[in-house]
Amino acid sequence: MGDQGSCDYWLPVDYYIGGVEHAILHLLYARFFIKAMHDLGYLNVREPFKKLITQGMVLHKTYKDNQGQWVHAKLVKKQNNKLVNVDNGLNVTEGPVEKMSKSKLNVVDIDDMLNQYSADCLRMFSLSDSPVDKDLEWSDAGIEGCQKFLSKLALITEDIINLKNQNNTTHQISKKDNNELYVNTHTTIKEVTNDIKTFSLNKAIARIRQLFNLVTKQLKEKNIDLPALNFAVETIIIMLNPFTPHICEELWQRMGHKQRLYQISWPDYDETFLPKSKNLVIQVNGKLRANYPLPDNVNENEIKDKIIILPEIQKFIKGKTINIIIHVPGKIFNIVVR
Repeated sequence: MGDQGSCDYWLPVDYYIGGVEHAILHLLYARFFIKAMHDLGYLNVREPFKKLITQGMVLHKTYKDNQGQWVHAKLVKKQNNKLVNVDNGLNVTEGPVEKMSKSKLNVVDIDDMLNQYSADCLRMFSLSDSPVDKDLEWSDAGIEGCQKFLSKLALITEDIINLKNQNNTTHQISKKDNNELYVNTHTTIKEVTNDIKTFSLNKAIARIRQLFNLVTKQLKEKNIDLPALNFAVETIIIMLNPFTPHICEELWQRMGHKQRLYQISWPDYDETFLPKSKNLVIQVNGKLRANYPLPDNVNENEIKDKIIILPEIQKFIKGKTINIIIHVPGKIFNIVVR
């Protein structure tokens, strides 16, 4: 038998992470053998894992031609307001969204995706579009959105590099009171750190993108705070690195750093920059869209009208019907629309 001391050191494993279908039998087998070995005196633990996370399935639209044959999604094109199979010209009918299956041909060629978008882009889309334990619907538009974001990040990084070169000074992180960018950067560090610890990876990426939007906005102002912008962009690159390591490493080195990014410590947040008010997480159909600062003495029954008119919320609900609002006071405000 193996070294029981090593087993005591490594077991139980912190997390078991697996697909929702496969985890059932794998988990069952693992628990059975651990319990059996414990009862036989070989192990000191009866459970192999402390926590279980089951990943959702990847979904995609299905297509059939007028002969009832499955059609690969990449062969389906719209011609004269009709879906057709470009290989044989047969009309195609769009079916339900189902889990990806080679038998139904609703799969995506990973090599094609890598060549077109990059591994970073695919990783970011897969992790940002839905919670890890929920199903993910494959979307070309979603991947393209991630590609555009990464391209913008590269351009913004170049802008910061050029501004620093023009200034021709070595910038240190300034300590300014009530600086919007510093407050948001330190708040984002705290929230993203907590999100990663709880495997809320989609929320983490959404918060990083919100900080990036603020950087973009402030770069357009006449009087910019270059140290604050530099600090924010470097923080974005560090926090985004677990999700898109290739481009982040390249941008980190472009900014003049000699030490590799994977060797850099995770950023710490400064409590003095954190806002005194609570943040209300605003969701539309369950997806994080904004954070709304709640003053200490706010009457939460009055915040609905203020949240509905926020520009970052309006673009997701305008022209749609609000079915229900799920409000967890002080925590979540979820607007369900159709």
